[in-house]
Amino acid sequence: MAEQIRCDLALEAKELYSESVEKEDEMSGIAVDEYSVQGIIKVTRVKIQNSAGERNLGKPKGDYITIEMPGRFYGEQKIYEEMCRVCAEEIKSLTDKFLTSDDDVVLVVGLGNRNI
Repeated sequence: MAEQIRCDLALEAKELYSESVEKEDEMSGIAVDEYSVQGIIKVTRVKIQNSAGERNLGKPKGDYITIEMPGRFYGEQKIYEEMCRVCAEEIKSLTDKFLTSDDDVVLVVGLGNRNI
């Protein structure tokens, strides 16, 4: 079975788990990569690598990506364009990794919550 790519609240699960252990390097089966764009857009990649990672985060093995931007920047055209570029780069990195033939397909869903 091919590895699944899921985009959901794995970031929140990772944060809760990391609070329960003393050091992040103790998070067996989990790899985390974070970077910031212009100090505004934050990208967090969580890779659940094996069954230990699945147990620790309560999520299936796979790649999880969270892209965040503070609400105070909503409506700013240049920031919006940068956010679009970052999203496109992250989607491209996944398609380059997992789409290996012309018959492969991908479904991308964007979720947002104005109340957060």
